[in-house]
Amino acid sequence: MKPGRIVWLLIYFLSPLIPMYLIMGATPWNTANPVYLLSLATGIFAYCWLVNQFILAARPKFLDVLFGVDRMYRFHGLMAVISVGLAIIHKYLKEYLTGNEPLNGQIALILFIVTVIVSLVMLMNTFLQKWKPVSETRKFLTTKLGLKFHIVVLLHNLTVVATLVLVLHVLASSAARASATVRAFYGGYFALGAGFYIFHKFLRPWLLDRKRYEVTRVVQEAPNIRTIHFKRNGEKVFAYKPGQFLFFTPFSNGVSAEPHPFSISSSPSRRDEISITVKELGDFTASLDNVRPGDKAHLDGPYGIFSYLNYPLEREIIFITGGIGITPILSMLRYMADVDPGRKVNLLWGVNTPQDMICRAELESLRTVLPHFNFTPVVAFDQTWQGEQGFIDQEKIRRLALADGEIRSKDFYLCGPPAMMDILLAHLKELQIPGQNIHFERFAL
Repeated sequence: MKPGRIVWLLIYFLSPLIPMYLIMGATPWNTANPVYLLSLATGIFAYCWLVNQFILAARPKFLDVLFGVDRMYRFHGLMAVISVGLAIIHKYLKEYLTGNEPLNGQIALILFIVTVIVSLVMLMNTFLQKWKPVSETRKFLTTKLGLKFHIVVLLHNLTVVATLVLVLHVLASSAARASATVRAFYGGYFALGAGFYIFHKFLRPWLLDRKRYEVTRVVQEAPNIRTIHFKRNGEKVFAYKPGQFLFFTPFSNGVSAEPHPFSISSSPSRRDEISITVKELGDFTASLDNVRPGDKAHLDGPYGIFSYLNYPLEREIIFITGGIGITPILSMLRYMADVDPGRKVNLLWGVNTPQDMICRAELESLRTVLPHFNFTPVVAFDQTWQGEQGFIDQEKIRRLALADGEIRSKDFYLCGPPAMMDILLAHLKELQIPGQNIHFERFAL
């Protein structure tokens, strides 16, 4: 693991030890009671880790470089659940010790529980979505009741209210009342998290507004897939690596002005324009049909570490993708065609029908520019397709990507729907592909 990752994780997990030390020094008469110590520890760790969520949610670039935003968001969701669990334990221990829990603490806990449940059901693509009650609840709320994404985000932002109430709760605790140093830490730690939140919600949009992008054209690639192209007032677009993504906030009639992540499909070698390719998969992506040339937008990026340039070893590259997961692969292939044509590249692309195969002619023509490029489409539901049929399984990977028997000389880049990713990762593990040779991004929302 990179040293930077280790340092950050140590800071994240061990930061609650500071107030623990301060409080034990300020109220030594309580430290002999193990139940008090456990109550203190669960409360402090819950508080510090919940405040830390504001840092993660702000997607700071220094953490993106270390971990990637997709991993940060999954970690963010996991730690929120753990923190709320600790807060629940703290509540019952406090009631055992004192007979009651202050009202502000109970209100904060209820709000956090509500936001965690909403996030797990509506925002996070985790293993819970495989549990039928959760998936059916999500389907009912979105399709039957018409619950929109921006409403879910608004509910998720109840964490701000919950944290404000939580701060009042900890500042009113006996330990905080007994020590000005403890109060200063609690207040200062909250100020740190609040600073990241304010930057993310207010300062960053203001900075982005000074660098607004304009939609230049919208290309309908397929009935439910479109590519949106942007320029920036005659200036070059921001620098990025092929395979990275951005957060797109549209200012178009009929479209919610909420930032959403989309992979960049253009090549960074051509910085006069930048593009994203979007498939209709929900209410927001469906509303992008209203985006027109001339509309303004915020493009916040780049983010992500899913780029072959981050792994400079001259290995053969195996791209395995499904459906709209081709988008970051297109960016990397277009970059190779412009800058790095000597690469040995093998693309396996699984689609439901040939009509889903956007940019097919371009991919076919890349063989003339990239002499070591091999492209194999795999069509799942068209018996008339004159080529590979079915799904990308272990047999196809072995036959089409590992025909020469070499394993360690190849790097695998995976991008596709969550269910497909799970299957592909299992296949590669069974094929004994080393973990350091497998690269992917998996968004939790």
